[in-house]
Amino acid sequence: MKLNEFELNIDAIDGGVWIDDPADEAGFKVRVKGRRTSAYQKAQGAALTKARKTSRKRDLDIPTVQRIDSELVAKHCLMDWDNMFADDGNKIPYSEELAKKLMTERKYQPFQDFVKAAVDRVDENDLDDVEDLKGNSVPSSIT
Repeated sequence: MKLNEFELNIDAIDGGVWIDDPADEAGFKVRVKGRRTSAYQKAQGAALTKARKTSRKRDLDIPTVQRIDSELVAKHCLMDWDNMFADDGNKIPYSEELAKKLMTERKYQPFQDFVKAAVDRVDENDLDDVEDLKGNSVPSSIT
């Protein structure tokens, strides 16, 4: 095995990449950074410390850890989306507020699963099918 096969793709982790949803015919995609980005790591440490201080037993339950992760992914990892449409067919533009809502409300679990899987791909260097990884340009429909 070559040494470079052990290297992280720091550009993708810190700068983000577009990940397509292959199951979506409209071409839905998200731009995400990895959880290994320093902003996520710092925020995670602070959030877990705070949650432990308020927990009576000091151990955090799984729903609490999942809620913290979802909030932090929305804030630090999910950067943008393309080809998301409302029921009336109008495009839904990215906003931090909507990203947080979609990442934390239970009814949007399939969206959360897709975003977290995309973030996992970035962290695991599973990006062989991501086009133009260096620039990973903005889709033409956004510009």
